[in-house]
Amino acid sequence: MIVSLLTLALLLLGSALIIYIYDAYRKINQNYLLLLSVGFFVLVIGGALPGMHKTIGLSVDGDAVLIMSLLMQMIGIILIFYSVVK
Repeated sequence: MIVSLLTLALLLLGSALIIYIYDAYRKINQNYLLLLSVGFFVLVIGGALPGMHKTIGLSVDGDAVLIMSLLMQMIGIILIFYSVVK
């Protein structure tokens, strides 16, 4: 139960941040903000993946879900880093 609530909270907070950044992109039309919002999207989904797996109870191996989660988080961080540095 607590995992489900924390996963939902992570998704809601992440969604609010992503929407805020995307709205800023639409106002000033800077591509780095779009890349930043995509990076945060991948990071948030990757972070919530193990919790969603546990809540939904899919028949996918837990190690595979953990590996996919870590890869998504790494890709998200790389996108965020690239958008900030560029």
